[in-house]
Amino acid sequence: MKSKKLLADLLIIFIPLALCAGYMLWVYFTHQAGGYVCVEQDGVQTVSYPLNEDREIELKSQNGGYNLLVIKDGKVYIESASCPDKICVNHRKIGFEGERIVCLPNRLTVRIAKQEKAPDLTP
Repeated sequence: MKSKKLLADLLIIFIPLALCAGYMLWVYFTHQAGGYVCVEQDGVQTVSYPLNEDREIELKSQNGGYNLLVIKDGKVYIESASCPDKICVNHRKIGFEGERIVCLPNRLTVRIAKQEKAPDLTP
């Protein structure tokens, strides 16, 4: 009886661990490098930059705030911002398709997209 309980306990522990490890491996091996940085202010895409060109861009919000966006070595990060919490500044560098950095006080979203060409921003 004791061995059945031990086996059940081991299955309860190791099956979820194996599933989590499998999911992590799947995500690690299937993510793709992005091609463009898309900047959205107030939910509207305003501009797009290629990831392969290093640059610094100061993004100003309507409330008077700013974010300093840096594209360097195929990665993107926010170097400084006027927001009080600095969550966007402390976010890690991003460079893979689907990753995002969000600054709620300045209503800014920076996301990575994989596209063959820059998106058309004309209305």
